[in-house]
Amino acid sequence: MFTLKPQVRFLLRGSALLIVMLALWWLALRPPMLFLLRVSESVALRLVSNTDSTDPITVDSSGDWNFRIPVEDTPRETVRKDGPAKFQSIEFTLPRADVVLFTFSVPVYWAIVLAAPMGRSGIRALLWGTALVSLVEVLSLLVQVEIFAYTVEAQLHVGADGLATWSREFGTRLVVGVIPFAAPVLAAVALHRDLRAQIFSWGASPPAIVKPAKTRPAKTGNV
Repeated sequence: MFTLKPQVRFLLRGSALLIVMLALWWLALRPPMLFLLRVSESVALRLVSNTDSTDPITVDSSGDWNFRIPVEDTPRETVRKDGPAKFQSIEFTLPRADVVLFTFSVPVYWAIVLAAPMGRSGIRALLWGTALVSLVEVLSLLVQVEIFAYTVEAQLHVGADGLATWSREFGTRLVVGVIPFAAPVLAAVALHRDLRAQIFSWGASPPAIVKPAKTRPAKTGNV
């Protein structure tokens, strides 16, 4: 009877679950996940900027996120055509389509974990991994916001450093193009013991079957 290998079954289940989870995320889960992300990100920005005066994130009618990031406790000064001007905060907007990317990793993580063998290890990995991946998403968006703030601030000054510009561009590529896809995979392998054991056993050769040696009956002489 033909049976599929464990890795083939995992890939088939994972592919089907990935389609289901992404469809569920796109159709139903995006609004509540964006709400939770906005609340968590507001708390993170308040802690980083050490301010409680205003909400750092507001959402307009089109769903875009407007950020207001304090620069420092003391106002900064920049050069304009009509003379120097002081500013205390930096404001910019992230389109809703860009913010949605920071909720993408959680359904991908669910698909990977649910495709693996489910037991106590799988349930713990599902719970703890969801919290971990959500934290990574919040921190990734925080890094992206800080990069945008530094970019806007650098544009207000003359003579931007080339290395700083490259670092901001590299950080943006990393946050947007690498972390959302790598985080759920790495978290699943790190937290799901059964999945980790299955992955590392795929390349191992099966144990050799040792057959017991045949013994001949001892010959006895005639007395």
